[in-house]
Amino acid sequence: MLNQSLLSQIKKDFLNGKPIMLYDFPSRENETDLVYYGKNIKPIDIKDLRLNAGAPLTVYIDYETANKIGITTYVNFIDNAKTNYPTYRKLVKSDDKLLIDARFSITFDFRANKTGCSHLETAITINQLTKIIETKKYEDFPRKFKSPGHVPLIISSKNLLKDRKGHSEMLIFLTKKVGLIPIIVASEMINTKNYKSMDYDDAKKYATRNSLIFLEGKDLFD
Repeated sequence: MLNQSLLSQIKKDFLNGKPIMLYDFPSRENETDLVYYGKNIKPIDIKDLRLNAGAPLTVYIDYETANKIGITTYVNFIDNAKTNYPTYRKLVKSDDKLLIDARFSITFDFRANKTGCSHLETAITINQLTKIIETKKYEDFPRKFKSPGHVPLIISSKNLLKDRKGHSEMLIFLTKKVGLIPIIVASEMINTKNYKSMDYDDAKKYATRNSLIFLEGKDLFD
């Protein structure tokens, strides 16, 4: 359960550049993400996400910010686009609700970066997006960034937990709950021995070894 003491510690850790861990549900993706607050992201944090979590990192923002910038999810874009490439439409159709409802948007890079791949330049891209959100200069987005790029962007659903129970919604919900701007950087924890998603028990052990807060999806819904 998210009591005030826990929320205060989450905010403190985020502001101090310390990550938390968030497990969703055994009936959903059954995965745990290593999670940093986007505003304070540094190259060493990008290194941590890439080497110690292991899955491709993603940046999360809220629906309102994306709407003000003028971007949407990839699935929504394809559904509404006039295209001569029907394969794109077929790719976003699926019997799997998790794929149909995917919240991935664009991939992007800060225009002044050379490639955008390094820990340093990835952090710069995220820092620059943070500035746009903080200053509310949403019209600067296409001037400062280019797409496609190397940083995947995910947009939460409009009504957060009322709409979905995904990491996107839970992570953005947390930023709003503790009074921080809605930008998160996360990566799924991978087991380095069997190369699969890290199971629940191993993820909890990782959190204990590294003195990290370990949250579960059920904590946000109690």
